[in-house]
Amino acid sequence: MRHNFFTHLRIVTFVALLSLLIMRARHAPTVSVLAFLLLVLCWFAATLLLERLPGQPPRARLLGNTLYAALDAYLLMMVTAETIAGTWNHPFQLMGAYVFLASLLGGPVVGSGSALAGWCGLINGWLLPIQELQWSTLLTGGGAALGAGLFGTVWHVGLPLLLRACQGPAAPPHTPAAPPLQHSDMLAEMESQWRKISAERDATQARLRELEAQPPPDATASMPVETPPPPDTHATPPPANENELQTRLNEVESALTKDRAEKDALAAEKQRLMAEISELSNELMAAYTNPLSTTEPPPPAAP
Repeated sequence: MRHNFFTHLRIVTFVALLSLLIMRARHAPTVSVLAFLLLVLCWFAATLLLERLPGQPPRARLLGNTLYAALDAYLLMMVTAETIAGTWNHPFQLMGAYVFLASLLGGPVVGSGSALAGWCGLINGWLLPIQELQWSTLLTGGGAALGAGLFGTVWHVGLPLLLRACQGPAAPPHTPAAPPLQHSDMLAEMESQWRKISAERDATQARLRELEAQPPPDATASMPVETPPPPDTHATPPPANENELQTRLNEVESALTKDRAEKDALAAEKQRLMAEISELSNELMAAYTNPLSTTEPPPPAAP
């Protein structure tokens, strides 16, 4: 932003110097005035075009601004000495104002370059022609340039801090809310969910049919065939492997109970999926028949 302000300062300086030279050339077209007019046109036109080149690194931009400010300040003092020296005799104020603005908008390095070049232009353009090269005038010019550069640098550094302190703590960046889904996006999402639930329902029905097709476990098929013991006239022994048969019967009953529970769970899941598919089908039909109602936001709740 300040780079743009510095460019605007250069444009204002260019217009002011060009206006002074054109007015002086119309009344007294001397060789020096015409030379300064050509120099100002070539210098400002070329450098203002160079400033608009993109992709300049910060260091190159700083060096360029310093060079521009130094030569602009020198030309400002020389051209004003040539055009208005007879009607206005306050060069220290003019130099101080330009150095202050260059320091404020370009920074301390740019302000230092403009202060040094402006002081040299003050000596060559204003003080030498009238033989005023005395210590008092030299110190006055140097003090004006130095003071203006210091004040401009203080403003350049302190103004952002002052503005930041007046604004208070920075607010957290606002994250924009996600845009509402369009009608086609909502329909596609609902159809995708409907297809997913339909696939789950088909898998549940296939598993249920598989369980129904399985024959119930036969308890007698896996029981070992016992050969009757030889007759004994003295005593009747207890049946052999009675504990093993009881264990096998318990396993078969637990397997039947487990299959029955799985079948009931699959049937309940099937009923739930059917209900969800029916609800989604109704929503899809409502969305297709009334597309405008899905895109309008709901009315705000009453306080």
